[in-house]
Amino acid sequence: AGGIPVKQKDDKKEITALEDVIAYMNAHYREIRSMEEIVSACFISKSYLCSAFKEHYEMTVMEYLRKLRIRHACEFLATSDKPLSLIAQKMGFSDLSHFTRVFKKEMGMSPNEYRIRQKIKRYESKPQRDD
Repeated sequence: AGGIPVKQKDDKKEITALEDVIAYMNAHYREIRSMEEIVSACFISKSYLCSAFKEHYEMTVMEYLRKLRIRHACEFLATSDKPLSLIAQKMGFSDLSHFTRVFKKEMGMSPNEYRIRQKIKRYESKPQRDD
């Protein structure tokens, strides 16, 4: 689910519940503000979700949400010239400084640096004409 490996376990109900949570998060990553929203929408207890998610995905629910938002932000940064503040808002971050901090921690560079590197990669991958 979402390219993240799932540990093998016999409990099919648990895996189905977690897949439902992942599907919900993938569909609503922009507007999710808290764990309470997730557990309410997915009809699952918070303590159960936290422990089962960590066991299967080896990260917390909120870590997954953060990584999901950053992955989508990377796509936006690579393919648009929209302002960083708008991208941060679209990805569900409260403000630009929070987005920049999280992005840098996750990707090892600022969003702007990432965008520049992606533009350079695109330019270098275009066939060059000899006139």
